[in-house]
Amino acid sequence: MLKNNSPIIPKVPNFEVLAEQLIDDAGVSVTSRFQAFLVEYLAEAYGVRQSQLKPDLECFVNAQANTYAYQGRSELNNICGSVQLSPGRTGKVGGKTATITKVPNCKGIDLSRVRLLFDSCAFTDVLTNSRLTFEGSLNRQLQTLAEMPNCRETWLVSYDRLIDEKFIDGKRIKQRWSVDEAWEAVRQTVEAAQYLASQRYRLDGYKLVLSCQGVNAPQYQRCVEQVLEYAAPDDVLGLGGWCILGKQKKWMPVFWETMRRVIPLIAESGVQKVHIFGVTWLKPHQGYDPPLPGLLRLCDEYGLSLSTDGRSPIANALWKKTWRKAGATFPYWRHNLAWVKAEMATLRDW
Repeated sequence: MLKNNSPIIPKVPNFEVLAEQLIDDAGVSVTSRFQAFLVEYLAEAYGVRQSQLKPDLECFVNAQANTYAYQGRSELNNICGSVQLSPGRTGKVGGKTATITKVPNCKGIDLSRVRLLFDSCAFTDVLTNSRLTFEGSLNRQLQTLAEMPNCRETWLVSYDRLIDEKFIDGKRIKQRWSVDEAWEAVRQTVEAAQYLASQRYRLDGYKLVLSCQGVNAPQYQRCVEQVLEYAAPDDVLGLGGWCILGKQKKWMPVFWETMRRVIPLIAESGVQKVHIFGVTWLKPHQGYDPPLPGLLRLCDEYGLSLSTDGRSPIANALWKKTWRKAGATFPYWRHNLAWVKAEMATLRDW
């Protein structure tokens, strides 16, 4: 029995009935396929079972928090399905901001029912303006995983160098590097992929995600070409550097030029899976077409499967009174999570 002030676990509803209620509340017409996915993802959102349906686009949901707030109460995060976690967080060491290696704070999740995208902490290290060796980064991932229960499947991400953040006068700002500056990031990103691939002998059972970076299309293409030299058919090619699209839409033309260059190269290499980091934008916004539907069509054209990850399916519903402005369909995080994942799962039907 939970003690006073402990996070609660909500009562499990009838998912078929709940799905019909949510569809009615949303006031939209949906396909029977969407409704089937919604039922399955509601079961995932309530931590009951992992869906066995194959989505058009798989979304790994950032699930780093142990609890989420709803209507003044604290709910245990016990979701299952595809989740994204990281082996570190920001904290203070000697009065300075640093990356602290720590087992993710998600004790309610049954990892045996989870497909895990396990980050390299490259983004966190940007926040703390720090950097490990490639060996140190992989050891951080493996040591943290050793302290966690085994997942059903784990994807290990290479320790790329991100090109969307800068430190100026000791402060971090969201600013894309110049092309000249980013060649160093490309070099480190390729070396990160090379190192992770070189460690296959001790990574049996893991799926490797080899990340790429670049500022303009030719530079990004060059990075992909070099990373693919170390990729195996069962690896995932990671497309980094595009979470900026949500805030800086001026990069959309560069994004599409880049995708038209690199998707054929990935398919030609024999790699069959593509993952785009931190992009969950799937509906028209501010006069711009969203990146995910078009990228899925492009991947379909070349026989590639596509996945993504992000905080928004849960986080957008946590904005209390401004959840609609944040882009959520429902104010309850479990319901919004299931709905967004069902939208991504049936993207080909749109």
